[in-house]
Amino acid sequence: MWFKTKDHIEIKNDRLQFAEKDIETIAEEFSTPIYVCNLSRVKENYKRVKNTFNSYALQGIDSKIFYAMKANGAKEILHSLKKLDANIEVTSPLELKRVLQLGFDPKRIIFTGIGFGLHNIKFIAQSGVLINIDSFSQLESFKEFAPLDISIRLNPGITTGFNERLEMSGEALGAAKLGIHKDRIIEAYTTAKEYGLNPIGLHQHIGSNWFSNKLPNFFNAVNIALDIAKELKHHEIEIKHLNLGGGLGVRSTEAMQEFPLKEYCKGIWDLIKKSNLSFDSVSIEPGRYIVADSSLLLTTANMVEEKGGHQYIGLDCGFNIFNHKFLYGIEPEIMNVTNFNDKEMDSYCIVGYLGESGDVFKEKLTLPKSNVGDTFAIFPAGAYCASELANYHLQPLPLQLFFESEQKSFDIFPFCKACQKNCCYIGAINVLPSEYDTIIENTGRRDVFKKVNNYYLIDKKEGDPCPFLKKDGFTCSIQDIKPTDCKVWPLYFNETGEIEKNTISTDCPANKFLTPEYIKE
Repeated sequence: MWFKTKDHIEIKNDRLQFAEKDIETIAEEFSTPIYVCNLSRVKENYKRVKNTFNSYALQGIDSKIFYAMKANGAKEILHSLKKLDANIEVTSPLELKRVLQLGFDPKRIIFTGIGFGLHNIKFIAQSGVLINIDSFSQLESFKEFAPLDISIRLNPGITTGFNERLEMSGEALGAAKLGIHKDRIIEAYTTAKEYGLNPIGLHQHIGSNWFSNKLPNFFNAVNIALDIAKELKHHEIEIKHLNLGGGLGVRSTEAMQEFPLKEYCKGIWDLIKKSNLSFDSVSIEPGRYIVADSSLLLTTANMVEEKGGHQYIGLDCGFNIFNHKFLYGIEPEIMNVTNFNDKEMDSYCIVGYLGESGDVFKEKLTLPKSNVGDTFAIFPAGAYCASELANYHLQPLPLQLFFESEQKSFDIFPFCKACQKNCCYIGAINVLPSEYDTIIENTGRRDVFKKVNNYYLIDKKEGDPCPFLKKDGFTCSIQDIKPTDCKVWPLYFNETGEIEKNTISTDCPANKFLTPEYIKE
């Protein structure tokens, strides 16, 4: 198993473990499909990028890592990265709202949005974050808020995308919409200055999930950005912040190679040194690299049989749950967890549970002999997976579990079935799996939780107003609030059982119930 990693994904006593917890036990206790994420791996990946990038940085220039939140915007991941003083790149007003409500400093946030609704411009402009302008239309929209510090996204005409679906720069139809092309980039900066805006940043992101074979393209694009920064000096425009985007690739099959992180980081700083330019900061913004290999999607075989001369394994998920392969054309690893050591092999077509002929994960895959009820794992599943769920066929959205290696306890974060978001979780910290008296009625009701280790968790039925269980068992129903209006954010408890600051939304009338006395005996 090529993706074995110490304290992350391992084989112990002939059983597969994830973050030192038995994978089949997780699937049995919480049902499938289910995403499991090791927050320790997230933090390890972030530290690796940060330390490597910093190690080559030039004296006097601040090196920054911005986590591209669109890869996985789970509050639990953001909360972990916040503890590491991470910077965040957001792409929508709701992403921006989430990180602000979680307490991120606006000075640590970059907003890069292509289209976000004209009614959101005031909120974005007044948020205090650095805005990456993507088009002349956006310049027009933001000029009424001048003076305003902005950055501008460059399309250098070069791409590093893993395939055409992941090209984020160039002349192809999909990629050409991104950023302002180099033949008009000087015009964009001078126009911004005429509008009274303050263009202090230059940004580019040219491709996603790329590897060593695309390094020459990437370095060519860096040189284009540096040449533009030099030319802007002639227009009395000084670039203080240079952001070179992300897209660092992550292995998803054994045949793929690791991303050349050291060569990438060293190459950036070597080119900056050669340019003789100085910046206040130079940034990169990986997303996939930080979270992709942190997670698995666990699923169960509902069907194993021959049809029309094909041997099928039918899983209890589809492209609505794992869209990554279908949208981006990146093949994942799929393995039988239950029988991974079985020597008897067979060839299968792996399909999903949707009524679509295109819901095919693998046309041909050799696996140990498989049976109905076997647990399967799909890897990697941490980036652009849980963040792209769809409610197709009205199938329920999967539970997400967040673990930390060497931590016997864990937190659970279910989706609210009413509004299809994980917005209504109250919280349980340091609760062993054996201590849960959780009732899981069926795959559509994974959000039914009782009192657990002196914490009270939500008992929410689809369509209910937001209820909270008080210590006497009485359900407080908040009237006059629709499920779609629910904006209660996850609460994080510190060691004394108190709710941490900046984790409670002020938008929901249920907040008066969100106190330790109501939640904990």
